[in-house]
Amino acid sequence: MLAEASAGESVGFTYDTEIYIRPGEILCKLSEKLPHVSNKFRANIFWMGKQPLIKGKTYKLKIATQQVPVIVADVIHVLNASELSSSQKAHVDRHEVGEIIFEPSSQLLLMWSLI
Repeated sequence: MLAEASAGESVGFTYDTEIYIRPGEILCKLSEKLPHVSNKFRANIFWMGKQPLIKGKTYKLKIATQQVPVIVADVIHVLNASELSSSQKAHVDRHEVGEIIFEPSSQLLLMWSLI
């Protein structure tokens, strides 16, 4: 029996009480600092979609094994990657970088900085 696992390795646990952890969920020790859970987060994205990313529209966010619907709550600013010019608009066109506020349909486990 191994005492630890690294990223990319599958692990299994045996408990006296049967529990089910769905894909995308994590198991934490009560003695350790718990991760943040939120219904809103900020992200910088490089948009490669054929259609613009539009404020107010719902998209599918893939995080590891989870697929969660998210609404683009706000487009804070947009950077045109080819011209390096910044603007404020309600959408992000193809090959632009956007600082976006996302609101998932359910709370997400966030391992990065919150807004």
